[in-house]
Amino acid sequence: MRTINRRTTILAAAAFLLGTIAAGSGTLRAAWEPIARFVSLQDTPKPASANVLSEHEIAALAEMSPQSQAELLLERAINHYSGANQQIAARVESWRGRITLGSRLNNLFVTAINSDDLTVPVAGIEVDIAEHPLLGGRGSRLSRDRRRDRALARCLPRRFVSDDPRARRKLTLAISHQP
Repeated sequence: MRTINRRTTILAAAAFLLGTIAAGSGTLRAAWEPIARFVSLQDTPKPASANVLSEHEIAALAEMSPQSQAELLLERAINHYSGANQQIAARVESWRGRITLGSRLNNLFVTAINSDDLTVPVAGIEVDIAEHPLLGGRGSRLSRDRRRDRALARCLPRRFVSDDPRARRKLTLAISHQP
């Protein structure tokens, strides 16, 4: 008796589902389309937020330590935030000798060096130079170009992740074309 009740219940549920699909397939499809578009991998990518440093973030930078400023701005430069490279350029002199390449900043540096965007490796090199006060602080006689050349010579053999000659040429080009 239990087996018959179970079969009957399953058949009734299946018939109900098939009937619902056959009778209202247009409605079901119309309800499903927005969900399918939202979850789909084929839709064009849309940014979750604007890639711009907000006024709030820029104001908060003044309250942060040089280490935190360098980490935040290099992370934003890697993620192509508009204004991040300009903020690095404006603040890098004040960081000189006051930041250290700890694990977080070093990971960001390696990521920056391997970026496809030619401005990001330069931002990474600028932050790396700022770690070393002897590589050209305000009182130093070393020019900006010499500081970059020394930083490049120092960081490529030791820290550069890729041995790809194209990547090294790309980095050299990025550094040589930066003002």
